Amino acid sequence: METMLDLVSAWPGAVWLQGSGTTYLVVNAIHILGLALLVGAIFPLDILLIRSGGNPIASDLPALARLLPRMAAYGLALALFTGLWLFSVRPHDYVANPAFLFKMALLVLAGCNAV
Repeated sequence: METMLDLVSAWPGAVWLQGSGTTYLVVNAIHILGLALLVGAIFPLDILLIRSGGNPIASDLPALARLLPRMAAYGLALALFTGLWLFSVRPHDYVANPAFLFKMALLVLAGCNAV
């Protein structure tokens, strides 16, 4: 496990991010933007589904049902890519952090909910 984490932290993208505070801040901001896109797209879709009683044909749901999942997918892609990149900066610290492990467990549960 340690060797794998060492390889992750030696990745050139991780080394670049470790050496550039400005780039780290930009990647972190993009990560937060991805999370906002993800939650901001899924929440209204869930509310519309609840309001329509689960009927995808109801009112304004069809138009939004095409747009919101695509927005959520873009947000997820941004959050995953930037999250892995941020993880690569200090993988040993993150693996030992209980809050990070809890966040990963929540992500697994969210993924199970999405299926």
